[in-house]
Amino acid sequence: MSQRENILAAVTTLLTGVSGATVYRSREAPVDRTEGVTIVVAPEEESVELKGSGQGLVLRSLTIVIRVITRGAIPDQVADPYLVSAHGLLMANATLGGLAALITETSTRFDFEMADQTALATELRYEIRYHTLASSLT
Repeated sequence: MSQRENILAAVTTLLTGVSGATVYRSREAPVDRTEGVTIVVAPEEESVELKGSGQGLVLRSLTIVIRVITRGAIPDQVADPYLVSAHGLLMANATLGGLAALITETSTRFDFEMADQTALATELRYEIRYHTLASSLT
């Protein structure tokens, strides 16, 4: 398994600690109204920086999206405690038990669903930096 997948699995496991939310890893199916608060962890992009020369270490910067889906009369207020909890859990373990060198929050985006004004998908973006050999993703 790649180091990237190990990191995504660790983040997904960590976020199961968000009380009252169901956590998925890269869910494709739409979230049904009856499912309650849902958190989806997915990779967005990864860049690579060569460290030194030859087949040495590379520094990888993985951007992940933690999408928190909520519903309510004021869905951003409903989302707030879940966002606080998810962020707190992630930043309390900023190396994911040694899998990563550093986790940095980069942005938050609020996407109110046009067809359902009571729904909100809040996207928390984080950059996770980690090292691998240039010749291996593991």
